Amino acid sequence: MIAASHPSLGERFFYGDGSGTPLFTENETNTERLGQGPNRTPYTKEGIDNYVVQGRREAVNPDNQGTKAAVHYLLTVPAGESRTCVFG
Repeated sequence: MIAASHPSLGERFFYGDGSGTPLFTENETNTERLGQGPNRTPYTKEGIDNYVVQGRREAVNPDNQGTKAAVHYLLTVPAGESRTCVFG
């Protein structure tokens, strides 16, 4: 479960089936990569992409908190078949 809180929208919850890996990062620009000085956080907005696509495990917050979140599922889907992820 991922819980979110917003001052005017209230509490929101994202439930997965428990087999995925929760990923958290901040919605902060990677200023270091852009040559604009040091980052305010090590967990910049492209952290989830860096984790999933680049395999950079350090790109997401190990404390499972941040302003951006996702659940990473590894699925094997044979040719001609499909898989469904259901979230409640």
